[in-house]
Formats: sequence, structure tokens, C-alpha cells
Amino acid sequence: MQAFQWAVSYPEFMDKIVSIEGSPQLTSWDMLWLRTGLLAVESDSDWNNGQYTTEPKLHLFDSVFSLILRTPEYVASKRPTKDFEKFFAGRVEDGSFAAADRFRQMQAVLTQDVAATFGGSLERAAAAVRVPVLIIVNLQDHVVNPLTSLQFAKLIKAQILQLDSNCGHIAVSCEASRIDETIARFLRSEEHTS
Repeated sequence: MQAFQWAVSYPEFMDKIVSIEGSPQLTSWDMLWLRTGLLAVESDSDWNNGQYTTEPKLHLFDSVFSLILRTPEYVASKRPTKDFEKFFAGRVEDGSFAAADRFRQMQAVLTQDVAATFGGSLERAAAAVRVPVLIIVNLQDHVVNPLTSLQFAKLIKAQILQLDSNCGHIAVSCEASRIDETIARFLRSEEHTS
């Protein structure tokens, strides 16, 4: 998301831009899950309005995030029913984010809108972009809906890598070699825009 913001805020600063599963402007789906995520954190009895003394476990938030991180197909095929209890107990794999960090990240993402300083116009924001852009989306990403990324890509004539991976938001891991190859080709290319 920062790549999109820098593209319109500092259009002369970089030579090329790559956005991986980001968005220039949130969709109502993005806002729905983010606001639900914030409510899940706030409803945690250990959250204590962010004034906790022991790191909250955020069980409800972890469940909400687990529902959207991957697709239903991925979870159903990779997590056998017989192992559900083990899967449910360990559903969040990345414990590196503190509760306050998760909360503030969601609040920050809710403000994402590159068109905000352009009178709300995505078209005017797109006109500010001056360098080649590669936009990588996953059509099955439920964490960052690809709709506005694809719209913005058309407006700026960006190169697009459109994945259709049931890995959901973690397609960046599942499709790493394809993504790496595409980025390497893009960075080597001599394409320039004015």
C-alpha cells in the first residue's frame, strides 16, 4: 500500500514501483473486515483499552483473521477435519505482532486512499504516477481485495501479475517463484514512462 502512496506522493523519487497484494484505495470489503478486526481486538477482555499489562491473546481476532487469510478451499483441503482441534489451537502462525501493533496497523490501513489528496478521484491520482509500475494481485485474496488495484493498473497502464491462488493472502508464499521471476523481469526491463 505504501508503494501506491509513494507513486502519487513522490512520483519522481523512484525509477519503478512494485506493489504486492496492496491497494491504492480500500473497498467496502476491506473496510468491513478491518473494522470487524478492530472490534474483535477491542472486545478482548485482556485488551483493556490498550492499557494491558500482559500481552492479550486476541483469540477472537485470530479467528476472524484465520477466516480471511486463506480461502475456504485451501483450509478444507490442507487442514483435515480429523486435525481440526490442533489447527484451531494454532491458527495464527505469526506471533511477532504485538496486540497494539496489530490494532494500529488496522487503523492505519483504514486510512489508505491515494485519491484523498486528489479530490477523491482515482483518475487524478493515477495521472500523478510517472514511472513504470508492476501490480501483483491475487483474485482470491480476502485480506486485500484486488478490485481497486486492477482499476488503478488500467488507469496507469501498469504491468499486472494476476494470480488466482486458493492460498488467499499468503499467495505471496505459495506463488513465490512466479512472483520473483516476474519482478526480476520487470526490474530488468528498459520500460520508462513520462
